[in-house]
Amino acid sequence: MFLLEVTSIVENYMAVKKVFHVVILFIMIGCAVVVLAGIRSADENRKAITAGIDRIGYHAVLHVRAGNGKGGNGVFTTANGGTEYRIPQQLQKTDHASYSVIDITDEFIVVRAISRLSAVGEIVARIDREGRVEML
Repeated sequence: MFLLEVTSIVENYMAVKKVFHVVILFIMIGCAVVVLAGIRSADENRKAITAGIDRIGYHAVLHVRAGNGKGGNGVFTTANGGTEYRIPQQLQKTDHASYSVIDITDEFIVVRAISRLSAVGEIVARIDREGRVEML
């Protein structure tokens, strides 16, 4: 009789242990899915911000090339009698970031993008007169 009770207790313990392991496994899988989704979201946001910087670079090159007081006359500043480059209002804010010029010289501008997703933070890039973008 005693042996039967011990066997029953051991069997119950093993069944509870299996259920516990299954629950822990589901919790671990759920955590992994949440983490991976967050990483993917941050990566997609970073790509969208980079695309926004590229659009600003394209617009900045158009400004540099424009002359007759409508653009930079070959530079980003007023050095050649043109106008200083400013990010157009429609490019300053997107669903992903806010963009601003934080440094400007004749040769390049430095753009800062502040992400709306806290995991990304900010991205800073230098854009030269040819439209080449260098992430800093």
